[in-house]
Amino acid sequence: MSHSSVLIMRKVFTTLLIFWSILAIGQDVRLVDFQSTDCDETSDPYRLRTRIIQQEFHGDTLQIKVGTTATCCVDLIPSIAFKQDTLNLHLEETGISCECICCYQLNFYITGLNDKNFGVKLLSKTIEQSDEKYKTYPVEYITYNGDTTAYRDKYGLRQGVIVIELKDNVLYKYVKDDEYIKFVLKDKVGNVLMESTDYYEVIEYE
Repeated sequence: MSHSSVLIMRKVFTTLLIFWSILAIGQDVRLVDFQSTDCDETSDPYRLRTRIIQQEFHGDTLQIKVGTTATCCVDLIPSIAFKQDTLNLHLEETGISCECICCYQLNFYITGLNDKNFGVKLLSKTIEQSDEKYKTYPVEYITYNGDTTAYRDKYGLRQGVIVIELKDNVLYKYVKDDEYIKFVLKDKVGNVLMESTDYYEVIEYE
């Protein structure tokens, strides 16, 4: 490679470095506002999916709504960073905590995002936009003698009737949203022997 070619390549490289530096400086991403709801006691924090609820621009300001869990009774102090096409959202819990976790909706208001194509992380974990409030799973079916009597829905909750053969009888356990609502004991030919909402009462009859 000739000396002139080396000089040209150096100039190009220097120009690119300057260009990248200008872009980095120009991407002055700032958190301008933050809001957090109170603890949502109506939602199940153990099934909640940490997700982006909504993400939209209003002028030059990004409003991003995040559903997640955090310790009860604490104050949430937010901070952000933008690096390598990823918006990193961070929270610090302060104050005296309670021994429980709660569901929260967090609203971040951010300016300075020139490129609207970026990923989002909360506490270093990638999160995505979803309409599903809770974690979802493949549906699983529960059968008895070849027939489907119950199933686990997409949220992992059992629905229907779970049939269990005992020594002399058959126990039918009625379940809704993974909670038992009734127990029916039948003999082998289908006659009802005992019906109750109390499991132990039915088992004692057996």
